Amino acid sequence: MQIIEGLLIVNIPQSVKYFMERENNRFNKEVSLFRKLSFLDLPLFDFAVFGSAPMVAHGLKRSINDLDVIARKSAWEKAKTFGTPEVSRSKFGSVISLMGGAIEVFDQWPPEGKWNIDKLIDEAEIINGLRFVRLEVVAEWKRDSSRRKDLEDITQIENFLRRYRGDQ
Repeated sequence: MQIIEGLLIVNIPQSVKYFMERENNRFNKEVSLFRKLSFLDLPLFDFAVFGSAPMVAHGLKRSINDLDVIARKSAWEKAKTFGTPEVSRSKFGSVISLMGGAIEVFDQWPPEGKWNIDKLIDEAEIINGLRFVRLEVVAEWKRDSSRRKDLEDITQIENFLRRYRGDQ
């Protein structure tokens, strides 16, 4: 991990990178999603990947079905060139569904008033050229969501943070 001009840069361990880059492995779908996002060529400093995908980027989760992306300013404007904004499922903010729903770009993140997307994007980690919302935030969002399916994810994130970042 390194800090460059206030940005936290995280390098994926070589073992995780190896498996993510192989064509016939269980991470192939996720690699494809990340590549699709890269092909959109959204301005790096105006978006970040949220949802469970930051766990995949850190090697904590093997499978996701889609990418949730938060975007502002030029990234949001560019996303609008690929699709039409609609009211999000949460009824808070707008979403642009791309590639059959494989990538969803949001201009806000629910619940209303909880998250400042500018701060989330500014504080995001850069991993292999993409910005990911920090794991601490992902864990907090999952705790707030109170979904049974997120309990194991929260435990994995907390264990990872204790082990690799020295959090208590």
